[in-house]
Amino acid sequence: MAIKAKEHNLEIILTPTGIASRFGNQIVMNEDLPKYKKFCLEVFNHEIRHNNKLTVEDLAMDTTEGSILKNLEFCFKHPSGFTQFIPFGFFNKKFFMDINLLGVYLIATALIVLFFIIF
Repeated sequence: MAIKAKEHNLEIILTPTGIASRFGNQIVMNEDLPKYKKFCLEVFNHEIRHNNKLTVEDLAMDTTEGSILKNLEFCFKHPSGFTQFIPFGFFNKKFFMDINLLGVYLIATALIVLFFIIF
């Protein structure tokens, strides 16, 4: 994984929270993730494919790739992983907002409201 990160000019940073996210040339991963080699590699490869731009492709990748069940299983084993589902926070003393996750929440909210308006 470290070799592949260097090939893509990426730095891996381990943290006690979340699952994994990409910030520019850094992939921030939960420090417990390497204990699950297969899942860790899936998450790492997913983060590499992010282009760090707000695109439909990037949003589609977050909503269709991977398994929510695997993510939740990891979070139940390591509850600090649930912070992955909060669309904003602080990293390196800087505020960040996960536009993709925020977009998913806004779309879900709109669909729920639309459902109640129609029915």
